[in-house]
Amino acid sequence: MTAHIRPPLPEDQPYVTKTWARSVLSGLAGGHAIARHGTQRERPVSKGQRRQEMLAEINRRIDVVLDRPDTRALVAVQLGNGAGARDYILAWVVYVDAAGVPIVHYAYTRDHDDAGENLRGRGLVRAIFARIGITRGAPVICTSDGPSSAAMREHFRASTYFPLDQFLTPRRAP
Repeated sequence: MTAHIRPPLPEDQPYVTKTWARSVLSGLAGGHAIARHGTQRERPVSKGQRRQEMLAEINRRIDVVLDRPDTRALVAVQLGNGAGARDYILAWVVYVDAAGVPIVHYAYTRDHDDAGENLRGRGLVRAIFARIGITRGAPVICTSDGPSSAAMREHFRASTYFPLDQFLTPRRAP
């Protein structure tokens, strides 16, 4: 499969937002992301919290990130065939190109394509990272609350974790 990397189109945003939120929620609730990627990194879901409330909070945080003027994204797609055909998103990365050290908010690869073929582990996100300038030895900051944070830090030893809430909180004047 050949993937084409490009900036997202407006019609790509709902897919990016939905998959980002679902992945983070799954990680917090001990769902498929935990089964695939390991133990929880963040706060577990308390018995009193409802799924919809958590999802609303996750979506609010994602919207704040996507509304920032410094936020960038790239998507890896399988190009649509024929007039009016839409591209099929395979993977995406939301990031900030910050003064020589990229800040990755989230990286996601679709589990399988429309033919059922596994997409994860095929280097789609790594190709996007290369386009951004992230290499195995390059410093990178990860703000992810989800399972991609731990996976990224395993692959990119010069990476560090900076919680998204701290990234989004304006600094107070001394």
